[in-house]
Amino acid sequence: MVPKKVFLLNVRRRALRRLLVKNAQLYAETSGKLVKELEKLSKDDLGAFLKKNPDALFDVGGGIAAQLSLKAKTAGANILQELGKDFRSVKTKGLKRASVARARLEEKALAYLKKTLSL
Repeated sequence: MVPKKVFLLNVRRRALRRLLVKNAQLYAETSGKLVKELEKLSKDDLGAFLKKNPDALFDVGGGIAAQLSLKAKTAGANILQELGKDFRSVKTKGLKRASVARARLEEKALAYLKKTLSL
């Protein structure tokens, strides 16, 4: 039996973890919005803003990472969806030679990888 103190600490830990996840998502979202707004500023205005708020560079980095992560997630989902279609077509066509199917799928996988890296 788990002692009550351990149980309560575990409940608290889980609640804090949920709070951290929520705050991290809000931070990434806000940082992304900050990056979009900073892109609209002129070079002089941007320089003035960063002089007054040097810590904003960390947020800008977080926003850029969040944007790249979102693009990679979207591209990854699209690639998996297309690859799934290819697997289904190979299965339904019943290709006799597995090597031909493997070569075609490897070719597609390389094309998808190039597509992802182009982001």
